Amino acid sequence: MSEFSRNISSRFTHALSHQRPTSAADGKGGFDDAYTELVVLQGRVSPAKQMDIQFAGQNRAKATHAIYLPPGTDARIDDRFTFEGRTFEVTVPNIRPSINIYRKALALEIQEA
Repeated sequence: MSEFSRNISSRFTHALSHQRPTSAADGKGGFDDAYTELVVLQGRVSPAKQMDIQFAGQNRAKATHAIYLPPGTDARIDDRFTFEGRTFEVTVPNIRPSINIYRKALALEIQEA
């Protein structure tokens, strides 16, 4: 592992619950939507910068935060990452840097009642 890789990994200070939306029959002819936890992983959440949004080629993307994830993480639109009572819904998934030592997704912080 390179020095640069170790430096990035040491910045992954948040234990993030990676969740994906699922639907299940409600027994009444309809469906209930819920989020299923896929894995808990180490990552980092920080406020998104306008540069992040432009780099992603999504100038109109709604994003309040950038989520830095280990390489190989399969983040998809509408996935959620939660930690410390906060929830972030992915709006731009899987932004790859030029060096494959992390993945980044843009997300919108959502307030749940």
